[in-house]
Amino acid sequence: MKHILKESFIITVPSNKPTTGAPVGPMIGQRGLSSNELSKEVIDITKIYHDDVPCRIEICVSKEKKMSIESLGIPLSYYLKSILEINQSKTLSYKQLYTLARYLTIKKYDYYDESVLRSMYKQVLSYIKSVTDNKIIIE
Repeated sequence: MKHILKESFIITVPSNKPTTGAPVGPMIGQRGLSSNELSKEVIDITKIYHDDVPCRIEICVSKEKKMSIESLGIPLSYYLKSILEINQSKTLSYKQLYTLARYLTIKKYDYYDESVLRSMYKQVLSYIKSVTDNKIIIE
């Protein structure tokens, strides 16, 4: 039986942690759902990531008050921040950008294709430029 969707929303939560507190708990509670059930499902779908990694979750609520949860993965900003912290500077090499784009391509599409990789590389590059106001030097 297919459930008719009432609403859908996306939240970012730390992986492998219970999410019963604010703001997630009250948001789920006012929709008549159990925050403990949500917490268990979030831990279940984020167990593939390291602890405390921010993970985007889409929660769909049906009119019958049933919820379905899907992981949308880790935000691009987290990957970039990790690279910059490892680098300890405000410079990125083209090799780092390529490696990040390749990783994201494989993660998102489960395969490696030159055209898709080129597109992902452009997305990563434009994201970096827009977020950092061109303060990152790409060498």
